[in-house]
Amino acid sequence: MSESNTTPASVRTDRAPAPVRPELVEGLVQADASTGSARTEGVVLDAQSLTKHYPVSQGFMKPKALARALDGVSFMLQAGKTLAVVGESGCGKSTLARQITMIETPTSGHLHLTGVDVAHADAATKKRLRQEVQMVFQNPFGSLNPRKKIGQALEEPLVINTTLSKADREDKSRAMMARVGLRPEHHQRYPHMFSGGQRQRVAIARALMLQPKIVVADEVLVMYLGKVVESAPKRQLFIAPRHPYTRALLASTPRIDKAARQTRLVLSGELPSPLNPPSGCAFHKRCPHAVAHCSVEVPLLEDVGGGQWVACHRKHEIA
Repeated sequence: MSESNTTPASVRTDRAPAPVRPELVEGLVQADASTGSARTEGVVLDAQSLTKHYPVSQGFMKPKALARALDGVSFMLQAGKTLAVVGESGCGKSTLARQITMIETPTSGHLHLTGVDVAHADAATKKRLRQEVQMVFQNPFGSLNPRKKIGQALEEPLVINTTLSKADREDKSRAMMARVGLRPEHHQRYPHMFSGGQRQRVAIARALMLQPKIVVADEVLVMYLGKVVESAPKRQLFIAPRHPYTRALLASTPRIDKAARQTRLVLSGELPSPLNPPSGCAFHKRCPHAVAHCSVEVPLLEDVGGGQWVACHRKHEIA
């Protein structure tokens, strides 16, 4: 795994039968200047129209409803790049992470990891892919076995996936602890003996033990109700957000400037239930710019220039 700058990458979703991939951010996927076609060299993760629906019981003798946690999410990621997925609690970020790490199987769509189609991979190939894709879970305390010392937790991936000797495994675990800023004496301590920040370091260290090509960090991770509403280069997104939801997220950031605080955009209402998503644009019931058309037709993610893609019927009016 190579290091990279923290640059949010583009993600897009639409319902077109043959979606056209947008130009993604700063080397994630770049258009060829001579042909206009997208180059995909070095792509380690390629998700196409990922969908995840969970059946939910409605009661005795009633048909099950479907909770639409993900609804047609697509993106690509090149080696050495960082992709950021941002959204409220319940918008589908963790569900997306579980599909990427093969903890769950998507309802539909395609997932390619390091060039391999996960859906058609055999058991041995999937085991190899799981070594190459590791996850830092949202709750580090809940993801660590309270009965195992930290050294054991770090060495467990090596026990399962390698033939290293006990001494070599311990050497690697201690080296990884030093890399994330943990002291040697922490090796023999239990999870409850650490602070929250230290447990997060342990979780990161464990995810890196197998030297994965892809690391998925949950909750350090713009989605809304399982959909992507805007993608852009980092600087462009902060300077000129085009989607009302993106603007609301950025406006929620605490500001020192009193004038900036007075112009904050506060969303009303709650995130709609994935069991009964609204028609048309998923955001229209909370959007301050919504018009009648927004409740009827789903907006597609479209190029507005400068590598920025927005799914909003009024994107040009509210720029």
